[in-house]
Amino acid sequence: MNELIGRIPVELGSLSRLRTLYVARNNLTGSIPASFGNLSSLTHFSVRANELEGNIPEELGHIRNLYFFYISSNKLSGTIPPTLYNLSSTHVFCVTQNQLSGSLPPDLGVTLPNLVVFFGGGNRFTGPVPISLSNASRLERLGLSGNRFAGSIPTNLGRLREGNFFQGASPSLSALKGMLRMDVSHNNFSGQILDYLEKLRHLQYLNLSSNDFEGKVPQEGIFKSASAISIIGNKKLCGRSPVLLLPKCPSEDGKKQSQHFLEKQMIAILIDSVICAVLLLFLLYNYCIRKSKKHPHPHSITHPLEEQLTKISYGDLCKATDGFSSANLIGVGSYESVYKGYLDHIMKIVAVKVLNLQRQGASKSFIVECKALKNIRHRNLLKVLTVYSSIDFKGDDFKALVFAYMANGNLEQALHKCMDEQHQSKNLTLIQRLNITVDVAFALNYLHTCCEKPIVHCDLKPSNILLDDDINAHVICIWVQLLSRPSIYFRRKPDES
Repeated sequence: MNELIGRIPVELGSLSRLRTLYVARNNLTGSIPASFGNLSSLTHFSVRANELEGNIPEELGHIRNLYFFYISSNKLSGTIPPTLYNLSSTHVFCVTQNQLSGSLPPDLGVTLPNLVVFFGGGNRFTGPVPISLSNASRLERLGLSGNRFAGSIPTNLGRLREGNFFQGASPSLSALKGMLRMDVSHNNFSGQILDYLEKLRHLQYLNLSSNDFEGKVPQEGIFKSASAISIIGNKKLCGRSPVLLLPKCPSEDGKKQSQHFLEKQMIAILIDSVICAVLLLFLLYNYCIRKSKKHPHPHSITHPLEEQLTKISYGDLCKATDGFSSANLIGVGSYESVYKGYLDHIMKIVAVKVLNLQRQGASKSFIVECKALKNIRHRNLLKVLTVYSSIDFKGDDFKALVFAYMANGNLEQALHKCMDEQHQSKNLTLIQRLNITVDVAFALNYLHTCCEKPIVHCDLKPSNILLDDDINAHVICIWVQLLSRPSIYFRRKPDES
């Protein structure tokens, strides 16, 4: 990254022997020059994280040897030119976080057979997901979240990203016996969880959360491990699994009787709810009128998500983590335990750090950490969503911090991933490693030079660097000590070497 501004020079298109053009993370504006179609030797092209706008030039489809195509995080619009789908040498195709529209071509997997990574999330793509993607035999990562895709997930795909408008019954993927990960969360899938999933011997992670599945949950295979699956947000599921803590399934004989009783109960609840809602709205209206007269604040506006997080309760945290279940435990420290949870009212997966107040110094550590982190804001530092300090259901003191959850774990785990049975490397690519290094450097530069008081992070290591869905790095700032000197230090705990 530099601090380049202005438009990209059209004259760069005359450098016919240029192989790599990397101007990411600057402040470049304007459009991508059509003259770049003359760069016949170009293999790596990245203009991500700028302010570029306009359409993608169709002339880029003339660069036949293009291996790496990365234009994410700009303001590009229109459709992807059909010529780009004919770049058969392309391995990485990333157009995330733009304003692109249209549909993906049905033969995408045929015209781009060498795809390893295809990221198109955060745009306005519509239509179905191309079935032909199954022909891209080298495809490892497919990101389509945050678009407007419709229909059902193709039955020949083993892993898709969450956040689209897929609907219908769960796809039959029983032919993919070597599948390692399956994530179809945050969609509109319905029906029962198919039994074939418990027969996939190599399946290591299964995420079915935030759908509309119903009925009995299978008990064999991956369903024996609560840490390997997620079914949060499916309120109609039941089963006998001791690790999933689900309600028992009603017997077939008493189903009609239970349904009749449930209908009566729902009618009574509905009537009571309507009455309570009317009274509540009336009281709320009167309260707002009185408050606006006494304390008018025309310029004070609270973001809806921040308001919901501010009003979070102990019950919300308890429900999100299944009662702080050990199945959701993802980390333990000297002063705290960290749990994975799902907050229904904001539809967000979070990490909840609960302080062990029985340990001497834990309460002081919590206060000092909050003071240091309240003024820190940077995209490459782990974001604190909210803080909770009150009592639990037993009346004991309870303190916790709620962080954004990082789906790809920490850097140490990513650097030591094993080879699969086909001996295909699952480790980070060179480009991903470089991007992570740059992200960490940005975070440290911010702490050292951009804060009101300089901050020194004294425990920077791979396990303290988390990776989000797009392999962006977020540095954890923990174990804080505020000094009287004009500096703040993030230090190791006293009992660590």
